[in-house]
Amino acid sequence: MGACLCVLVVDDHPMVRVGLFFQNVGDTRRQGLEFGVRGTLWGLLDAYMNYRYTAATFQGNFSLATPRLPPDCATPPCTEFVRKGNDFPLIPKHRVNAGIDYHTTHWLTLSLGATFVSQQFLRGDEENVEKPLDSYVVLRGGSAPGGESLALSSGSTTS
Repeated sequence: MGACLCVLVVDDHPMVRVGLFFQNVGDTRRQGLEFGVRGTLWGLLDAYMNYRYTAATFQGNFSLATPRLPPDCATPPCTEFVRKGNDFPLIPKHRVNAGIDYHTTHWLTLSLGATFVSQQFLRGDEENVEKPLDSYVVLRGGSAPGGESLALSSGSTTS
């Protein structure tokens, strides 16, 4: 059985792609926590679970070009006002992965797994004013005969 606890804090000054060009956005912060556990039972069953929390925020106020059409703009290019503390788009705060592998014989393993991803804002909505993308779950199942693998995946959206 193994476990890992990781903490990450990154401060930088990235560029954000808006439409076909990039724009400097000032100070940002990405910080988070990740925890994972993995174990084996009797050599037949492997299981894992990991959780990741990420807070990715802008650390200043600024205007930014956007491909969205805010209420005060009829045709692109438009601008939006990003406030300190707004979330980065397309970075979910929570992500959970879990799965099990059952080794039925030395040549066949059956696998089940799931991933949960929390809601997130779309790219272009650095202002965080639109409805975020819904959280979703992806379910996985598969088998690995003779070292090769065959997997089937299915996804569903949760509200």
